[in-house]
Amino acid sequence: MFIGQFERSIDSKNRVVLPPSFKNDLGNIFYLTISSGKKLEIRNVQEFENFVDKIDQNNQLDPNIQKYKRFILARTIKVETDKLGRFLIPENFLRAIAIKKTISFVGMGRIIEIWASENLEMQLEELENDSTIDDLASEMLKKGYKL
Repeated sequence: MFIGQFERSIDSKNRVVLPPSFKNDLGNIFYLTISSGKKLEIRNVQEFENFVDKIDQNNQLDPNIQKYKRFILARTIKVETDKLGRFLIPENFLRAIAIKKTISFVGMGRIIEIWASENLEMQLEELENDSTIDDLASEMLKKGYKL
């Protein structure tokens, strides 16, 4: 399980060092996806295969399923770390989420998110307001989510 937040700098070759606490559960080979919401998502091999299997369980003749699958798979690459635990983030991935130099890894349970650090800080600042997080929890309960 991936938890915690870690900030890292990208080097001149667009490489970044994977936080050691994520490396054990992630392994040396994983999948990197440009996701919605101005972030990247990392999934280990098994989690990515499960994710694609869940998409494939839907009606593949449905144009919306086809669009979603195309959106995800066209924006995903297989990544391998080097001996130092670094991996390359392609230029188009960096542009897609407006990363300049500093990124934040966020453990989200089964996946890891990568954010431009300044974008993550704005997201977290919004949630720091007590009523915002209380309203969010209330909405989730109304929709039947159990916490």
